[in-house]
Amino acid sequence: LNFGMYFILPGFYPTVEAVPQTFQERFLRLLANHYVMSFGMYWAHRSLHVVPYLWDHIHSIHHWAKHPLSRNTYEDHWAITLVMPS
Repeated sequence: LNFGMYFILPGFYPTVEAVPQTFQERFLRLLANHYVMSFGMYWAHRSLHVVPYLWDHIHSIHHWAKHPLSRNTYEDHWAITLVMPS
């Protein structure tokens, strides 16, 4: 997916003529990206718990184990990757 973004999104992949960003600009972009992604992931995950259809048919599979172990941590419904792709 990320490889495809290089060619699909204009400006995602810097051109040879692009002016290098300063450290401060790169850091602020990284920080902004972190908070935007965290905000989106939080609300996407919260909706999986709050919306009855999403909980009953998709996300409850992730919480089936009474004693979570490392081998069942990533047990998810296939549709969860549509809501939370990472």
